[in-house]
Amino acid sequence: MTQAALPFDVCAGRHGGNRESVAANPARFSKRDTHATIMLLLSTAPMTSKRIAWELDRPLNAISGRLTELLSMGLIERTGERRDVCAVLRFRT
Repeated sequence: MTQAALPFDVCAGRHGGNRESVAANPARFSKRDTHATIMLLLSTAPMTSKRIAWELDRPLNAISGRLTELLSMGLIERTGERRDVCAVLRFRT
């Protein structure tokens, strides 16, 4: 699977590529890992954001940003169905 490029280090303009600053930004890998895990989950069955958070054993606010990014990239989509007051999401084919 090929992912769209993401702005990994939002502070790059400030630190100018300083090695210590780059190394201190672990989110550049964890976002991609979380994206891949969410895509894997949604490839098995459509589910809500609450269900995804439960499956990943993470709070909803820890994954909601990743879902927004995946929606923006067009990799997942809403089915139009709602469960537990949440939109149902699926892997976009």
